[in-house]
Amino acid sequence: GYENSKVLKATITTIRSRQAGTYLKKVKGHSREEGNERADQLVGEGASSEQDTYINTYIERNLRLSGIKLQSITQSLAYQGILREERSISDLERRSTTINLDIIRYGIHERTGKIPTDRAIWASSRSKNIQHKRVRNFIWKTIHEIHKCSKSWKKINSLEHRAHCPTCDTEETMEHILTECRATRQNIVWKLVRRLLEMRNISWEDTSFGSIIGCGISSWKMEDNKKHPRADRLFMMIVSALAYFIWCLRCEWRIEHRCDVEKIASEREVHNRWLSMINEMLKTDLQSLSKKYNKKRTINPKLVKDTWIG
Repeated sequence: GYENSKVLKATITTIRSRQAGTYLKKVKGHSREEGNERADQLVGEGASSEQDTYINTYIERNLRLSGIKLQSITQSLAYQGILREERSISDLERRSTTINLDIIRYGIHERTGKIPTDRAIWASSRSKNIQHKRVRNFIWKTIHEIHKCSKSWKKINSLEHRAHCPTCDTEETMEHILTECRATRQNIVWKLVRRLLEMRNISWEDTSFGSIIGCGISSWKMEDNKKHPRADRLFMMIVSALAYFIWCLRCEWRIEHRCDVEKIASEREVHNRWLSMINEMLKTDLQSLSKKYNKKRTINPKLVKDTWIG
């Protein structure tokens, strides 16, 4: 039930694994004690670092302890223990989620130089810079591989053939849909996105699956080498919305048009619908500044203006 319990357990396990006895002694702070000074230095380095520090919390099976002292247990602690056990079982069942998180982490690292934690990635999928709830849900489902494509069809008898892309003759994963498939017209969409971002002095060439789904974490720097929130905001809004747009194009073609090659969206159609989406996003963003549509008005008006004009 304690915060950072994994780190504490790993620390205690390391102490228990020593052959000799371990004794703890309280040292007065700022007394020029070598070990204490070094600890303060490490704390400072960790606090100022832009990257998350990796901590190995793995515990050897023979050193793992389970259970709790009956004299110290409470109803709250017992309930928290049950929840942790259920989460651990759920984590084992979702290997695909773990794999996708690593792919996203790598994509973000290639684009920003940062290595985000799982918590940061999940938080970014709910970023307020992603305009619509349906887009945030799309990203969340993509990370969990809940969408009806690829593996999900393989689990249904007589529908296994739907796991294959009929145009490209390969497995239809979400990565394929967003970055490779000819039927989704993703190449046209990302070309338009890059052109729009270049107009705002944002150069984005790495249209990889990890970079797209991890768009909620952004850290663009311009010529002055300073961070620009307006660039980050525009990137998050545009990339997330257009990834969802590509998914919609795919669903229309596969479900409504039943994979008819002649009914794949034309370049003109994609361009017109893309332009309509951008205009709608701009309209929604401007409406968020009006008390008529948004009584709380939590968005900075200057940031909204700079996103599109500044």
